[in-house]
Amino acid sequence: MRYYSQYLYDLKEFLVLFLCIFISLLLIYSNDNDYINSIKVTALQGRGFLRQHLFITPEFSEKRKLEEQVQFLRIQNTRLALETSGMRNAIVENQRLRQLISFIRESDYSFTVARVLSVDKMGFMNQLILDVGKDQSMEKGMPIVLPEGMIGRIYEVTDDYSIGQLLFDKNFRISVKILRNNVKGILTWEEGNTMLMTQVANRADILVADSVVTSGFSRIFPEGIYVGRVTAAENSRRSLFMDIRVKPDVDVSQLEEVLILTSHDRKNQVAE
Repeated sequence: MRYYSQYLYDLKEFLVLFLCIFISLLLIYSNDNDYINSIKVTALQGRGFLRQHLFITPEFSEKRKLEEQVQFLRIQNTRLALETSGMRNAIVENQRLRQLISFIRESDYSFTVARVLSVDKMGFMNQLILDVGKDQSMEKGMPIVLPEGMIGRIYEVTDDYSIGQLLFDKNFRISVKILRNNVKGILTWEEGNTMLMTQVANRADILVADSVVTSGFSRIFPEGIYVGRVTAAENSRRSLFMDIRVKPDVDVSQLEEVLILTSHDRKNQVAE
């Protein structure tokens, strides 16, 4: 025991020096002074340099090379993933624009292409904002369509922008008919992506999957614009009219560009 006591006594100066150095370092690293921060940075840089250049074993060097290769491969993989994603988006956009151009060429009507800036759903109010306005000859009431069918109509116009009212809006009404037999009715929004065709007498000849198009009984929508398909048709026990549900093919959540029908005059009639 005396031996250890004497040993510690002989080392007391070194122990005191070590304790002072430890306390000094603790105080330095707990201080937020700019000068002290610069010392911290210098110390860290020196520590990094020593670890990087002086204390490198062959095993450590090999491990470091492998880590660098893994990091490089990760960066390359991320870059390739981003490039692939961009190419996919470009392909999808190209296909969508080709479809719009083909539809415009084959249609009898004149259209203006508009980019969708936003789709706003506020309870029963569903609308979209377009990048065309009075400066592009837009007017209130013009139909908004896609190759997949009717989307809605313009109900507010400024010089540079337009607000469109979607099919899925409680205030939207449109006269439609069953394409197969011309049975006519009024189409309104019920809920979700489902429309309700009303004013059709019980026992009318309505079949599931029947195509529904605009009837032409409107100054806004010309006849024959596709709207959707019948998903259910039942005779009502509480009224004289059937309960007919229609589902449009258009997915408004994926809208990028739309077509504004700018003229009800058919192209061949104009040419004549």
